[in-house]
Amino acid sequence: MRRKLVTSILLNLLLLLVVVGGLWAAGVYRAVVEVQDSSNTARSSIPVLVTMNITGMVSNGLLGSSGLDSRVFDGSAELPYMVVSDRIGLVVDLTQYQQKALRFETLYSPANTSFDFIPGGSGLITLADAAAVEIGDNFEIEFEGYVDTSAGDDRDLVDKVSSFRLYNSGIDEITASILDAPTLSVVGTVTSGYHTILVTADGVDIELTVDTILLDTEPLLGGSAPDNANDWLLVGENSASYMTYYKHTVGGVLIVWYEPITIISGTTLVDRQGAAQNGSITWGSNINTTVTEGGLRTIESYLSAPAGEGDIQIVYPAPEDITGLFETTLNPYTDLLVESLLYDSAFLTIESSSVSTVLLIGSLPYASSPIVGLPYADLVVPAAEGLEWSSNALYGVLAMFVGIGVGVGVMVSTGSMLLSVIAVGIGLSMGAGMEVLGWWVVIVYALFAGSFIVAARNM
Repeated sequence: MRRKLVTSILLNLLLLLVVVGGLWAAGVYRAVVEVQDSSNTARSSIPVLVTMNITGMVSNGLLGSSGLDSRVFDGSAELPYMVVSDRIGLVVDLTQYQQKALRFETLYSPANTSFDFIPGGSGLITLADAAAVEIGDNFEIEFEGYVDTSAGDDRDLVDKVSSFRLYNSGIDEITASILDAPTLSVVGTVTSGYHTILVTADGVDIELTVDTILLDTEPLLGGSAPDNANDWLLVGENSASYMTYYKHTVGGVLIVWYEPITIISGTTLVDRQGAAQNGSITWGSNINTTVTEGGLRTIESYLSAPAGEGDIQIVYPAPEDITGLFETTLNPYTDLLVESLLYDSAFLTIESSSVSTVLLIGSLPYASSPIVGLPYADLVVPAAEGLEWSSNALYGVLAMFVGIGVGVGVMVSTGSMLLSVIAVGIGLSMGAGMEVLGWWVVIVYALFAGSFIVAARNM
């Protein structure tokens, strides 16, 4: 009996550690971005650019200075994304005419280590011609990201006219060419998808390697990429939905490294090897995709919040310094100041005699779950504020503790580990029904507990 009790307690404590870790991985603010296909065709990895006042968010403490404390989600799936001073980019799959509500979350913990680069439809990067980037016959050109090889219409991943080219040469085919006389080419079969593509030359051979697999090699026979004045063009002609990184090595020395680790400023893609080779971005557009941005609001406004029947919903205070996010006008009929959030029409516009009284309110049309009354709000809400948690997160942890306590009680009274597990599952389901826990918690617990019981009985 004692052994079963200890086992039951350990099982549920392990569950608590796993789930609490999941609860802590979350943002503080959220913007809902609605995207809709208008192409009448199912498409994968669609690049989407969304206008946002990122600079204002950083200035007002809604996003860290690097922008890495952020994420974009489609349901529970994290999407490739980037953060720019005046926009975000994201990549999403859409069936014909499908509409999705995606989530951009800020002040997210843990922070990312880098962004992807998303050019948008027909966007590209220009790497200016310079002596340091001429590759000759000894180089490595490395690209990692999502490439589209479905069209087979000569889309260029990397192109220096009349010198070097890495491109989609046919349906499900990639070719790298040194454009000498004669042209030297290596070719490989590559389907659309996320790949690491490496083209190398060592003075003797040129090789094409994709996802660590050598696809083709050819002797150089004295050939070399011509040195000319043309710039390098990267990820052009819709060849790639997004790029994780680009590395340009000459003679064994890394010269260019594009992999954003901070907010992209305007049209400059910073070279992590040194500012001399910064890229110039030509932003693309959204092709056959419509976008609506719902504005940044506290995540609390999307979650269950304590409120009795007939109570006014919770209103969240704006940051103290709101410079740059609001415009102030005078209503001639009331002689009161009108505060309008510049980047979010979904916020409440209010009138007041003082700028400092501006409030932000989560609007119901964008709420992902209804606001419901929760017990002991007068105790839980202050405790959550003291812990710097959301009240929803604290309610979730409390719901788990209650469920575990009930399970241990059932174990003590019945001696049955199975009944104990069922009791905990019922408690967690009640928490999910009150929307303080996600249903994924119940599913994870069921799988984990079932596997644990089977393993324990077979020991």
